[in-house]
Amino acid sequence: MRFAPSSRHLAHLRIPPEALAAGTTFDGFREAWDRFRQPDELLAVWTQTTAEAVDLLLGAAAGPLTVVKTIYCNQRRVKAGTLSEVVAREGLASVPAPIAGRGGPELGHLLAVVLWLSGQKNPP
Repeated sequence: MRFAPSSRHLAHLRIPPEALAAGTTFDGFREAWDRFRQPDELLAVWTQTTAEAVDLLLGAAAGPLTVVKTIYCNQRRVKAGTLSEVVAREGLASVPAPIAGRGGPELGHLLAVVLWLSGQKNPP
């Protein structure tokens, strides 16, 4: 599988082309994923689109997966919008995530939402 994001997409992701060029191969990613993921862990993603991309890239190797946006919408009975909008709406603090590019802040927002949802007994 070969995928080359456009310069516009890389700018949106805040990843310099040099960083992408210096990255690992797809096989290297799969090997690292297999070492990283534990069999009893659940992968949490924000959108169904991300879940579909994970399935395309990893298939069964991804392990069990849940779409947090669906859980949020069902619990709050609102349209979620972006992770940034949810974090602001719910008054959450993003969790620092040491990830380069746009992924760091997005993962921090997702972590904040997951932690908030997992501790929530009754929504306000």
